[in-house]
Amino acid sequence: MNIEAQFDAGLCGCFGLSRQVRTNFQNVTKIGAAISGGGDSIALLHLLDGWCEDKGYGLEAVSVDHGLRPEARAEAEFAGTVAQGLGRGHEILFWGGYSGRGNLQDCARKARYKLMAAWARENGISHVALGHTADDQFETFMMRLGRSAGVDGLAGMSPVRVVDGVAFIRPMLGMGRDELREYLCRRKQGWIDDPSNENEEFDRIKIRKARGALEALGFSSRTIVQVAQNMADAKEALNASVLDLAKSSVHFEYGDLLIAREAFLAAPFEIQRRLLIKAMHWISSQRYSPRAQKLQILLDAIADKKSGVLQGVRLLPKGEYVRMVRECNAVKDHIAQIGELWDGRWILRWDGQSDDNIHVRALGDKGLKQIEDRRLYLVPHASLKASPALFEGDRLLAAPLAQFGKAALKLQKDERNFFTSLLSH
Repeated sequence: MNIEAQFDAGLCGCFGLSRQVRTNFQNVTKIGAAISGGGDSIALLHLLDGWCEDKGYGLEAVSVDHGLRPEARAEAEFAGTVAQGLGRGHEILFWGGYSGRGNLQDCARKARYKLMAAWARENGISHVALGHTADDQFETFMMRLGRSAGVDGLAGMSPVRVVDGVAFIRPMLGMGRDELREYLCRRKQGWIDDPSNENEEFDRIKIRKARGALEALGFSSRTIVQVAQNMADAKEALNASVLDLAKSSVHFEYGDLLIAREAFLAAPFEIQRRLLIKAMHWISSQRYSPRAQKLQILLDAIADKKSGVLQGVRLLPKGEYVRMVRECNAVKDHIAQIGELWDGRWILRWDGQSDDNIHVRALGDKGLKQIEDRRLYLVPHASLKASPALFEGDRLLAAPLAQFGKAALKLQKDERNFFTSLLSH
């Protein structure tokens, strides 16, 4: 199979997965290409250019300059020159938001995706292609193997990842770095090698340097990519089982999630673990899973009919159900304006006059004390405390879940969003 056919197969596979993840990806008319000037991304751009021309799709390119290396601007400008030479638009996005706290590479990666997702939405682009290859998959797998990763980690990089409503796709995960460079040489197209790719302070580069020795032992890129695919298939099967359990045992109420306790405890441990993590993520909008030891404490609490708190989510035993609610302390400092997204999932609207002193924040105990008619407390106390309410200074104007005042409340992350997340790639 020639390189164009491999690319076509990879791209079509990505589109198929993205349609499973989000229905609004059914119709694609324009694609974005994330390019850095390196060989992989420049090959991606050329392959996408030919593919889009054949299919009648639009194509726009984007580069991100993190401001971390002096060469980055020149590399981004070079990438733009290549894109423009193909008759494609190109934009450079800039990030200078590193606070000095946290892992620099992780912060830069998150910022890169956020910037590109915003750029894509502004330009009517539903899919942005990334230049990751089989070699990147090999390195990712080996790094995660060294950290004792489980099924999800060893599944490697997913062909599709959704960020802020945009599908980031990796159509070249089955293609090798060397064959992509041979392709560029045939086209007489140059590229720029990132000098940080020789920096052995990074684990990824150490693995890259050791690749020859690993391949001699049978750990080739092709083998590792196949193992990662096997793990991805296993992950998909596990997630399907989680979805089955969720459909039969999960209920929704006032933005809380209720799990039928007996059905949950009857499921295999791994299915319990995955459902509990997804439930916490849906409520708290967290991206990362808790540590195994802390999660086990919460699982034990469910078995023992006890309460618990983890990742900003409170677990409350209630009869035959376990109620999972937002922890009030986790949102006590969250403030939003009317009509803005609050705590990643609620929007409060109000028809009254607005000024700078009127804002949305958690109802809390102080807000509850301002509601005289306690008969309106149809919602559990813990759920009410963590629910969004409208204040003018410290005076409560409206608390929709307590049926106080005249404000409308909408849950942006609804039941459908939860079930979709169980199968997300």
